[in-house]
Amino acid sequence: MEKKIPAGSGKEKHLIMQKITRLVSLSKDIWYTESKLNWYFLTFGIRMVVVKLPGGGLWLHSPIQIDDGLYEEIVNLGNVEHIVAPSCLHHMYAQDAKNRFPGATLWAAPGLEKKRSDIKFDATFNKEEPSWRDSIDFEYIGGMPRINEVVFLHKPTRTLICSDFVFNIKEEDSMIMKIIWKLSGTYKKLGQSREWRFMVSNVFDNVDSVNRVLKWEFDRIVMAHGDIADCSASELFSVLNKGKTNFYTES
Repeated sequence: MEKKIPAGSGKEKHLIMQKITRLVSLSKDIWYTESKLNWYFLTFGIRMVVVKLPGGGLWLHSPIQIDDGLYEEIVNLGNVEHIVAPSCLHHMYAQDAKNRFPGATLWAAPGLEKKRSDIKFDATFNKEEPSWRDSIDFEYIGGMPRINEVVFLHKPTRTLICSDFVFNIKEEDSMIMKIIWKLSGTYKKLGQSREWRFMVSNVFDNVDSVNRVLKWEFDRIVMAHGDIADCSASELFSVLNKGKTNFYTES
């Protein structure tokens, strides 16, 4: 049974969430909610995705801080069965979500269980096989040990769900953040950040895993930062290969 408890603890004390929106229906059985994250002197938008599995249980991707109002909306949709911390960068409120929904399985990206040894994860991608893979497929993006992001495909809605794999920053009020997005090469367009590409330490593993993502069939990308984008695998191929030659292969 889910419990109501205050969120925010431990290593998250320097983070402040603000302007939590309520759940927005994106398509049948998939919702999202957004908030602003204050991290030291930076403020940027962040998104959590909620998916209803075929059996009726809920799957939470990259949880934000869940207040009582958002908690009530989530439990009204169903029982939270799985919570996903999808990378070594997106884990800040994983423990708080687990505290809210103690009966859920808390999933970690590879390597995150070592980085966040203060959190007791229940399962790790590439070690345990999820029961929900028939409806939500996943791919671990290799060659990036500092990030180790896992991206997902919600097959029924043909939706690619990711964290920092791509950004789509269309508008930005903060001048500091606007400069940061411009420097990263992701402002006013769907794209992969320069920082992401800088963190690739094994090009072969990285390209191999991304090519498997490009073989998926999707029409939309829901990312953690930026506007949701209508985008196919073929269009994503063009985005990722911009400025490169024969880096990824078209599906």
